[in-house]
Amino acid sequence: DSYDRVIAVGGGAIMDLCKLLGCKRPDTVHNLYFKRFPVIHEKDVIAIPTTCGTGSECTNISVAIVKDEKDGVLTGGETKLGLVSDDIIPNKVCLIPDLLRTLPYKPFACSAIDALVHATESFLSPHRKTITSELFSEKAMDMILKGFKLIDEKGPDARFDYMLEFVTASFYAGIAFLKAGCGPVHGMSFPLGGTYHVPHGESNYMLFGAIMDYYDEKNPTGEIMKFKELVAKILGCKVEDAIPEMNALLQRILPLRPLRDCGFTEADFKAFPQSVEANQQRLMTNAYYPFDLESEEAIYRKCY
Repeated sequence: DSYDRVIAVGGGAIMDLCKLLGCKRPDTVHNLYFKRFPVIHEKDVIAIPTTCGTGSECTNISVAIVKDEKDGVLTGGETKLGLVSDDIIPNKVCLIPDLLRTLPYKPFACSAIDALVHATESFLSPHRKTITSELFSEKAMDMILKGFKLIDEKGPDARFDYMLEFVTASFYAGIAFLKAGCGPVHGMSFPLGGTYHVPHGESNYMLFGAIMDYYDEKNPTGEIMKFKELVAKILGCKVEDAIPEMNALLQRILPLRPLRDCGFTEADFKAFPQSVEANQQRLMTNAYYPFDLESEEAIYRKCY
């Protein structure tokens, strides 16, 4: 307790840890995440991200892998949970693009795709979307997809001339989902990251394309039409081809791993949706089109 402030330099996990260190110390972190201990801001936090994905430097969420429980009883497993409180928003943010220059290509690509997911889910948010979140999510999607087009045309090293745009877009996407929230891509990826320790950006990426296809199939004329029009304009394709073209571009930026490659089992097809329904309702209620256990299982099977 002797420190006066916290300076967070790193990726999303570091940001989320340092947000906790800015709070009054709980009896246990487990109780903090299961809302049995109050979140009280005590120390200033200065956030300096070294990735371009989480947006955690400006959000009110701290995510951690914690021991899972059901009806107050530990299950023996683990899950990812998000602690949400405006008291953990960092006090100051400093964006330094040069800190991303030594980030290896795969973590860079995963984090940038994560930022794209943040912007997309915020843009499609049915309940919490605001004029502010829409402006920031649109700008973030535009910057990220243009950066991916540049890498697709010129190769991975092209990112070094675009680092300011990538780190800024990640920050914009963070502002967007601070306002509008994330959704089922994050909700369904949390058990995957918690169980098999798949990096957050990659676990989101594993589910992103299938969930976007699900949305487009279930309600193609709602807000997703505006999303497709925006993507089509950036990628230079027909509106009806926007989601397949975006998924194909992401595949060229980073080949998509199937769930089976990270250890996913037959039992997980039932267990993961149950975990999602029990623990991730703050995210699942933000779905562009509703999910249930059957549709969640279908998504996991499609990505398997």
